[in-house]
Amino acid sequence: MNNPLVSIACITYNHEKYIRDAIEGFLAQKTSFDYEIIIHDDASTDQTADIIRQYEEKYPDKIRGIYQSENQFSKTKGVGITKTYVYPLCRGKYIALCEGDDFWIDPNKLQIQADYMESHPECVIACHDGICIDYKEFKVYPMHPYLEEKYLTEEEVIIQYYGDFPTASMMCRKDMYNFEGFFMQSGIGDYSQELYAITEGRIYFSTRIMSVYRCMHEESWCRVHSENIVQGLLMRGKVINFLRQYDEYTNRKYHYAIIYKELLFVLGGLHLCRNLGVIELQEFIQQCNEKMNKQYKEFFTKLIDVYRQMKEEAYYPESMKAFAEQYTYIYIYGAGKYGQRVAKQLLNNDKDFEAYIVSKPSGQKKEGKPVIGIDEIPYPMESVGIIIAVNVYNWNEIRGQFENNGRFNYIYPYGITEMI
Repeated sequence: MNNPLVSIACITYNHEKYIRDAIEGFLAQKTSFDYEIIIHDDASTDQTADIIRQYEEKYPDKIRGIYQSENQFSKTKGVGITKTYVYPLCRGKYIALCEGDDFWIDPNKLQIQADYMESHPECVIACHDGICIDYKEFKVYPMHPYLEEKYLTEEEVIIQYYGDFPTASMMCRKDMYNFEGFFMQSGIGDYSQELYAITEGRIYFSTRIMSVYRCMHEESWCRVHSENIVQGLLMRGKVINFLRQYDEYTNRKYHYAIIYKELLFVLGGLHLCRNLGVIELQEFIQQCNEKMNKQYKEFFTKLIDVYRQMKEEAYYPESMKAFAEQYTYIYIYGAGKYGQRVAKQLLNNDKDFEAYIVSKPSGQKKEGKPVIGIDEIPYPMESVGIIIAVNVYNWNEIRGQFENNGRFNYIYPYGITEMI
């Protein structure tokens, strides 16, 4: 086979229970063109490599195995393994991805995606819907990250409102794999590749279900990062660090989407640590700082700050204290539980506030304080400070009102906006 149109790139490690399903899904493809299968085994300690060799011996013109004698992921911390060992051997115009514990269930997958990409040169990634098998919750369900066939917007790719499309759904142009630098960092899955793609072209999503994603099985990436608190926090620190660099790389073109994604990662970190006491969380964060030489200290400091605000009613963060002392008139945007907590934090520290602000005021009062609209503030804006006290979803709805209007002085203590 000299000129395959598509190269299938598969990376695997200790997947003896699953690798046959992956390879059988590759071999079942019905295409009008040639395709090749490149499988990289990262020195598995089980029978994965032996299984790959059996298939390679049976299909020598179709399958090429790469067998490491030493685990490369542990040596390089995962940086550039696929790009170093797999992509250089791929001869196809397009590369279809599928890790060794996932598999394809539609024999027409490669043909459908290659046909689309051949007729749409602006498309750099074609992806599709899939099924998830959750080994922890013992559930099988369709993933449905998007509900219609379309080109994804840049904001959708960055924020991933309903989750990401599965890795096993991706077919990419090989010439897209020229990224270097911070895009090469490990520990954040396919996210960096997807964000690079939207700077080079467009990502097309199909609602056709053509692959299966195995989630939360033993030693899987998602399980480790959802159960191991240190690993989960480090992953979030890595992604936020990557997003900061990406924001600069794109000249802040997607700044608001990046802010929102960072907020979601803070919430994810809070959820991961939800059963910990503050002292326990501080101990875990100390471990993280020691592991990464305080590389993500800013993120971890903010995480502790927000966590203490949510866990300790008496806690009065320095950022809020400094902000409240800076302005003559303080208002709280939001009259729900977040607003009431901020009110207690202020009043418990001898700092009064004028009123609550809501989007649709009705003239009522809250614990003796007026509830007004933002246009009802009677003071010069340079002397007014507004503390945003709403959840991240409500903040996303109103943020443009603040970020696009230079006349408001504000702080959002339940997120990370003031750090950007």
